Amino acid sequence: MNKYGIFTLNLERSPDRRDRFMKQAKKASVDFEFFNAVDGLGKNIADFDAYNSKKRIRDYFFDLEPTEIACYLSHYNCIKNAYDNGLEKVVIFEDDISFGDNFKIVLDYCLGLDDRFEMVRLFGLKNQKSMKIAEIDYGYNLVVPLNTLCGAQGYMLNRNGMKKILDYGKDITVQFDIMIDTFWENGLTIFAVDPHPITEAQTSASTINIKPAVNKWREKGHRHLRWALRLNKVKKSFLKRLASMVIIFKILSGQMKV
Repeated sequence: MNKYGIFTLNLERSPDRRDRFMKQAKKASVDFEFFNAVDGLGKNIADFDAYNSKKRIRDYFFDLEPTEIACYLSHYNCIKNAYDNGLEKVVIFEDDISFGDNFKIVLDYCLGLDDRFEMVRLFGLKNQKSMKIAEIDYGYNLVVPLNTLCGAQGYMLNRNGMKKILDYGKDITVQFDIMIDTFWENGLTIFAVDPHPITEAQTSASTINIKPAVNKWREKGHRHLRWALRLNKVKKSFLKRLASMVIIFKILSGQMKV
């Protein structure tokens, strides 16, 4: 069984982003391979067999955008490729990130973690409360986030984590980062590096996940969507808090000690 693989999602129609990432990776001494992302531009939701529109409408009252589905499939396909090829661990980047100082040290540390560490997030759009597990080096810490981080710009998975995502995420009903954030349902044991060792490059917006200018539930005349989504959020918040209490108990009892 191969040890690990490092992949960067990139669209064939985005050679400029490919070139920029290659320069970033060379500077950070990161060896990687490009993985062809799924292009959702010009497609309809009916073009994606894995998308469960009926369940999406039932839970959220409006469909995902084709580019959001394509972004999800890009990550999912890359994880499946790694799992099918027998990789013990996989690191996945989106092509619009920049590496922080001493990133290679953080990467090597994460790749050396044992099987308990199913997923390590290297980036999050939100800075959430967390509990420190261990010091890495150069001011970085390994932590357990107690809330959702949002964003899938960079992360590491071991085989247990890959399998949980592949099993739980077969039906697409939410964006990929929301799916992995739902740890109280998917069963993932999620860790993170704090502060984040990668950042989003401010060069341009994502070419894989092109979001609508205004979310449907924010549009005028859709107050009922806002209330329905708030109720859904309350339910998920309750389940999330219960799961977080279990995580805190594991930390305090030493089960997550490095």
